[in-house]
Amino acid sequence: MSDAEFESNILQMGGITLHPGERIGPYVYERPVGKGGMALVVLARDPNDDPVALKILRGNRLKTGLQRFRREFRALSRVRHPNVIRVDAYGDLHGHPYIVMEYVEGTDLHQTIRNFRFLEDPNERWRRSEEILIEICRALSHVHQKGLVHRDLKPSNILLDKAGHCKLTDFGIVKDLDPSADANVSGTLVGTWAYASPEQISGEPLDHRSDLYSLGIILFAMLTGCRPFDEKDMKGYLEAHRNKKPPRPRQYDHRIPRSLDEICQKLLEKDPKARFQSAREVLYRLEQTEAEAPSGLGEGWQPPLVGRGAELEVLYDAVNHLTRGEGGLIAVEGREGSGRTRLLNAVADRAANIGIPVHRLEASTGAAGLFGLIDFCKSVAGELGDRAPAPLLRAIDEWTTGAGRGGDAVYRLMDRLRPAVVQLVGDGPRILLYDDFHLLPPRGLELVKNLLQATIDVGEPVLGVFGVRSESVTAATETFLRGEGFVSPPVRLRLEDLSLAALQRLTEKMLGAGPRSDALARRLHQETQGNPLFITQFLSALHQQGMLVEGPIGLELSADTEEILAGHLEIPAGVRQVIRGRLSRLEPGEREALELLAVYGRSLDLDLSLEVLDRDEDEVLDAIDGLITRGIVIERRAGDIVQHDVAHRLMADVVYRELSPERRSSLHRGLAEALERNFATVPAAIELVGDHYRLAGESGKAFRYLTTAARRMLARSLPAEAWELSTRAASLEELARANLPAEQAAEGRRELLEVRGEILYLRGEWAEAHRSWQALLEHAVSAGYGAAEVRARCRLATLLRRMDRVEEAREHSRLALERARGMRDRSLIAQALYTGASLAWEDGDVAKVEQDAAEGLVLTSSEPLSRVRGDMLLALAAAEATQGRMASASKRMEEAVALFERLGEKAQLCIALCNLSQMLTWQGRLSGSPRPRRRGPADRDHDQLPGRSSDGLGCTR
Repeated sequence: MSDAEFESNILQMGGITLHPGERIGPYVYERPVGKGGMALVVLARDPNDDPVALKILRGNRLKTGLQRFRREFRALSRVRHPNVIRVDAYGDLHGHPYIVMEYVEGTDLHQTIRNFRFLEDPNERWRRSEEILIEICRALSHVHQKGLVHRDLKPSNILLDKAGHCKLTDFGIVKDLDPSADANVSGTLVGTWAYASPEQISGEPLDHRSDLYSLGIILFAMLTGCRPFDEKDMKGYLEAHRNKKPPRPRQYDHRIPRSLDEICQKLLEKDPKARFQSAREVLYRLEQTEAEAPSGLGEGWQPPLVGRGAELEVLYDAVNHLTRGEGGLIAVEGREGSGRTRLLNAVADRAANIGIPVHRLEASTGAAGLFGLIDFCKSVAGELGDRAPAPLLRAIDEWTTGAGRGGDAVYRLMDRLRPAVVQLVGDGPRILLYDDFHLLPPRGLELVKNLLQATIDVGEPVLGVFGVRSESVTAATETFLRGEGFVSPPVRLRLEDLSLAALQRLTEKMLGAGPRSDALARRLHQETQGNPLFITQFLSALHQQGMLVEGPIGLELSADTEEILAGHLEIPAGVRQVIRGRLSRLEPGEREALELLAVYGRSLDLDLSLEVLDRDEDEVLDAIDGLITRGIVIERRAGDIVQHDVAHRLMADVVYRELSPERRSSLHRGLAEALERNFATVPAAIELVGDHYRLAGESGKAFRYLTTAARRMLARSLPAEAWELSTRAASLEELARANLPAEQAAEGRRELLEVRGEILYLRGEWAEAHRSWQALLEHAVSAGYGAAEVRARCRLATLLRRMDRVEEAREHSRLALERARGMRDRSLIAQALYTGASLAWEDGDVAKVEQDAAEGLVLTSSEPLSRVRGDMLLALAAAEATQGRMASASKRMEEAVALFERLGEKAQLCIALCNLSQMLTWQGRLSGSPRPRRRGPADRDHDQLPGRSSDGLGCTR
């Protein structure tokens, strides 16, 4: 449509010509009022002679824009708000779709901002800017609550009527900005790019916080008359929005109110997490809502939430993603007192911040057999109001009066509920919070699953968050949480106890940083092991004891640091009294079984319980059954395996602490001996054996088992766990020497030095690794332990080569091979040869690599040396490939793959597969390349030896 035609009020497009007074459906056309790349906007009159705006899709955009046009209508038809343009109908004009909208007579915000410069009083500008900001935030809050994101927020898309009220229009839900377009020629979109958020201009997924960034640019323009970035093209805006720090409005005019300046600065944060998290938050700031004064440490008090940052981020992201049409399921799992309910409350708070409705259920409440769902039915009916389906209302009434509770009444009620829920989520996203989810029996789980599936089937975003007590999960609950039957299984957040660092942050928030705060954190961690419920109870107890008092500006400690660290902190008296009352009613056999479980500290196999207690089997079974009946112990079954655990760790702590030292040591010793007899060869049990011997005061046995456990962990490529175990072993070494035969103590020391050196090497702490391996070498040489000497020299040679101490590395390699040959030990000779090949590879001496690897292959032909043979195959294959002998190299690499797969050596198998794949690719044998394998923790931190280079082969020099 030409400018002349536009001025003449004649509408021509796609072969259609309309003159003023002619009809567009039931509407009478008057004149055009606006045009854009996608659509024309005309003024018309409805049958009541009221003015309406018709947005008509251009003919040349039918193919590319029709779906977006319809999407805009469906989205806006769900929105009814005084600050959002009203959409009434959808029609068609000879193949040209149009949307019937509210007509706003006035101007747009772009022109209003231009007119601000004519205001004589700057305070009038700030006042109007704040009024407009408030109305835009109200509109965005409502839009985001409906699960929509505007995506194209800019001054020209905000209309102001004659009274000066804002109307949000032209939703960018129909404008997909194309970040792949030529960055140097997209000048036609400069107006749009100027207001795009960093994530939008980068082509990343968006949620409602993208609109808040655009709002920040609008506010900046209202306050200053210009935008924070003024670039020539999309390339410039891409760089500016992503990397340039925006100026503050007050840099342009110091008279701008600080409150608006600070709001603008926060809206313009690059990271969405650093912005306001909702338009409603901006409104709170504008209204200067005072934060509630902190309540005293009385009943219901909770300390600041710490140590749950990662979990909160997952939960908050899930809430935010509802505004971009993404729902999901999240299970918050943890033991009693881990803070599950508090995280569910955090979800509810975030949803309320955005304005997303929340429905909350608790499996432990509500009518019998409905698991809290009857309250949900009433909530859905109440929110639908007059639109609530009559069958659902009748079903609720029948259940409430008791007339319809027989037979399959629950299923009939759910059948009535499903269509109502689908109808409700059509109004916008919803959140379903379900606490004590582990209490649901199979029938309840089936009802919840069907309800969620109904919303998934219609494609509406719903977020379900379930609080699950991990120690009470049944087989049916586990099946649900694994997501069987769902397209996407629930995300499972497992809450661990709070770390010392988290408790230090907690006490700093309460008391401020300082020695007393740190001392309190350490003592709390010692007493509670990081259980959030215990922490709250202990802090309240400290308050009752007068050690934690309310000062003029917050909480203060009345005790000094030494008293906090060394003083006696009782389990809160009220809690202890309740637990003692329950314990006093136990039979002697029940108390004995409970003491054993409390000492073990985790689920204990029934067979082990019977062995340690050493009493008549029927008596022990009766005692455990009695504890289960009382709710003190829980039982888990997996096939033929039966395990028991204390249901409440606080009770276990009380029982454990009240045991005499002799009784405690006796039970630890009995557990260690039983584990040793039954599981001494099971890697997972070795650590338990060592720990129970340690707690029983058997330092010698504990030292040996913990050292062995560290070595096993390292073999499984778990260096962090191995280091922790080796540290525990190291703390016992001095005591162990007095309790072990000299030979066993020496052997344990050699093993510990070797393991700790290997871990330090993997962690990149080469100087410390060198000290550990050097100590191992000196110990081995002085005691005449040839095998340990060879291993130490091989490791030192590899390490020193990495540290560019080449001559020392070569000397250790030479001496290792010389010592191994002197011992005539084929395994040690092969290890030394492999070390020599590794050094030769680093020096580029391929012939030496081939020579040492070939000799090593001859030595390692027997089964016991298969692991070393695999390393030799890697080295020889790399040498042959480097010299162009691909066929031979591939054959050797295939043998290495088969060998490592048979031995279960995942790290080496990954290397061999990568090398083989590259060799076959070089030979053009693409179909013969091995299947790709997923890398895991075991595939990291390995030497750059032959066949272990960063390019996966190590032969391209």
